[in-house]
Amino acid sequence: MAALPPKVIELRDVVLPLVGLTNAGPMPQRQTAQFLALHGLNSVNNFNLIEPHQAKDMVKAASARHPAQAMGILIQNNLTGLIWYVKDRTRRGLPVDANNIVLDDLHRGHMAYEAYVQNRDKGENIKALEKWYDKYDYNDWDRKVTETLSLVYGRNYCPIAYVIRPDKPAGWNPAVNAVNDYE
Repeated sequence: MAALPPKVIELRDVVLPLVGLTNAGPMPQRQTAQFLALHGLNSVNNFNLIEPHQAKDMVKAASARHPAQAMGILIQNNLTGLIWYVKDRTRRGLPVDANNIVLDDLHRGHMAYEAYVQNRDKGENIKALEKWYDKYDYNDWDRKVTETLSLVYGRNYCPIAYVIRPDKPAGWNPAVNAVNDYE
């Protein structure tokens, strides 16, 4: 039998156990190996090709195929978080290293996805931006417009408020001066 590529082994032995799948016992009966085979996954980067809402379908399909190893809501939430985490890092041009993913990344990814869904639903009901009138206080108007644009999402799951970000000083370097990953 041919050896598996390192990216498949990382996914099977590092990432999927973090999600909550078991990786013990004979290889054909391992939940991680069955999940990989069922969904045709061969790298953590494959999760960039999956939508976060599809985590439920993935768990349902795996549980139906292997009912003795049914998966619960925590695995579904962790899987949603993993998908969001991979999409987010890819969108921002950051590397996705299977060996550096921790459980907090999955939890934060899941919470970020839930916040996205809530804000997206609010943003879909927005029909127009607050119009500027000289009787308004500019700072109040600017805050309202920024809040509104933070509820409207573009194609990459990113609020379009980034188009009105404040200017940074000359020489500002995100690798050095950013206060968090998102900045």
